[in-house]
Amino acid sequence: MTIKSSLFAGVLTVFALPALVSTVALADAAISDPFARATPPNAKNGAAYATISSTEGDRLISVATGAARMVQIHDTKVEDGVAKMREIEGGLEIPAGRSVTLAPGGKHVMLMGLTGPLAEGEDVTLTFTFEKAGEIEITAPIKKLKGGHAASHSHASAGGEMTQDEMMKEGEHGEMKHAQ
Repeated sequence: MTIKSSLFAGVLTVFALPALVSTVALADAAISDPFARATPPNAKNGAAYATISSTEGDRLISVATGAARMVQIHDTKVEDGVAKMREIEGGLEIPAGRSVTLAPGGKHVMLMGLTGPLAEGEDVTLTFTFEKAGEIEITAPIKKLKGGHAASHSHASAGGEMTQDEMMKEGEHGEMKHAQ
């Protein structure tokens, strides 16, 4: 390697490195107002919620926690009068300059196979993994929804109305089905 080519490689590295670093610095995500829903003592499943934003746009690809054996990002859709939960395949898009709210009855983090109850007043640690921003660990307070657990919403099942609490307690979703 000649002195000229070494000097060119050095100059290229000095100018290219800041460009790479600013790209990483611009890939951001913010999580606000996180909380998990308190569950009955023998519940098998639970849910967590938050508002996620990104100035440059990103994709939430997974969420992990020690509080559950499996975690999925879900959306709830009403089809033929029945609410059905499905995993959001490929992750959750966070548009540039916008916020996406995970809330009861809509998009949410589904905690399946709880390792213990989500008790009101305690916290749960969740690790959100983004395509660009990487991992962001948060602590979400566990809250009882206003008006009690059954206040969130209910869904029709083969045996009549079933509240979200009853579905979580039974470890099923009644008519709420997961895509396979």
